[in-house]
Amino acid sequence: MSRQQKRVLIENARYVVAYEGGQHRLLENALVALEGNTVAYVGWERPAAVDESIDARGGLVMPGFINMHCHMNCAPNEKGFLEDRGSSKFYMSGLYEYLPVTYVSYEDELEAYRFSVVELLKGGTTTVFQIDPWNQEILETIASSGIRVYMGYGYKSGGWYTDDGNQVRYRWDEEAGKKGLRRAAELFGQYNGAYDGRVNVALCPMQVDTCTPELLKATREVASELGARVHIHAGQAVTEFQEIMHRHGMTPAEFLHSCGISGPDVTYGHYIFPNDHPWCVYKGGDDLGLMAETGTSVAHCPWVFGRRGIIMESFDRYLRRGVNMCLGTDTFPQDMVAEMRWAAVLSKVAEGDPQRGTAAQAFNAATLGGAKALGRDDLGRICSGAKADIVIADCDTMLMRPLRDPIKAFIYTGGSRVIRTVIVDGQVLVADGAVVGADEVELWSKIQQVGDRMLANVPNRDWAQRTHLEMSPMSFPTVAPPAGSAGE
Repeated sequence: MSRQQKRVLIENARYVVAYEGGQHRLLENALVALEGNTVAYVGWERPAAVDESIDARGGLVMPGFINMHCHMNCAPNEKGFLEDRGSSKFYMSGLYEYLPVTYVSYEDELEAYRFSVVELLKGGTTTVFQIDPWNQEILETIASSGIRVYMGYGYKSGGWYTDDGNQVRYRWDEEAGKKGLRRAAELFGQYNGAYDGRVNVALCPMQVDTCTPELLKATREVASELGARVHIHAGQAVTEFQEIMHRHGMTPAEFLHSCGISGPDVTYGHYIFPNDHPWCVYKGGDDLGLMAETGTSVAHCPWVFGRRGIIMESFDRYLRRGVNMCLGTDTFPQDMVAEMRWAAVLSKVAEGDPQRGTAAQAFNAATLGGAKALGRDDLGRICSGAKADIVIADCDTMLMRPLRDPIKAFIYTGGSRVIRTVIVDGQVLVADGAVVGADEVELWSKIQQVGDRMLANVPNRDWAQRTHLEMSPMSFPTVAPPAGSAGE
């Protein structure tokens, strides 16, 4: 029997997060029937015949999470290096001094992709929006894992750099940007809808401050012609906000809107710094109102900013203003449940109110918000006709008991550690907490080598030729064993 005809029943769940009446609802002891890559039924009546059963064992059955902003090629390499550091002269952003020194070779990027896909799946991500330039080999590395992916092809008119640690400068190459857009359009024609529809291709002008108005307007024309989604980094640094204001006399959101890069098919990566953020304080605009009015989505990645002392003010406020919010991991850890927790907690901190930034809001952003940003009514939900993208978490664990509200328990205490099963497009990719067919020891052994090579190359990429220990000191002094000792 083909996969398309296979009937699978998920049974013995304590709760099913089902979509009904335009929202998620908790169904107690319900059944979920899958047929091929689609949800066929959610409810309490047992289907007449099934080919296979999955025992949820009193667990929590949820829609798969949609990671709307990810950089798989570099995320694993930065672990242990970027934390606890920031550039004070660039308003604590790590973009201009720290990220440039984390680049690795193409071969090492492939290892990072292999590692990342496993990390994403184990954390419940069933759909991921990957952003960066890519080729067929990279696409196959990701898609062969079985994950659902939006391959955002990155291109730009220029790149930032600093040569003194005091000022951000730009190198411009308009023709490179145009060439990148043409390549993105070609890849859309070649691969959009590939791998039985699990692969989609998007346009990604990389950052608002590295793209000229001409490139952005051309992107709008191509996106409208192809029907492609557009994703761009914007509002991610005070330095960027000031740069766009100086160049164009507009906020990043106003500038992008003037170039046609706004609307229901557009997602802004991050947009932490709207005009009224306390670090910007520009009274002449209303970025949130503009995004809400145009239906532009924001992909919020709270941890990558929170670890630098930067918070969105606030996730809850964006929702109240009517902005469609989704979540992403950006860098590391590639754990969507952690991002849900940080989105909720940091919103409470920003508002000084425990009722602002709830578990329900964060869960919605990781599911329905991402689906809306992608223009998909078949993702981020469990209902008849939706894609069979499912996450099952274990409730029979100290992390989840006593169990009253399974969503709060999962986001605030259980986390990705309690995820036992992940299904994408009807295929079980994670079973008993492990990715099917993956050799995790081999993956982390190879990524360790990638990380070691990256650190050794830091002085060659840093403007001041600092070592990685100078840029990011160890938490405690590290002492090697004495010569001739057993530990040497």
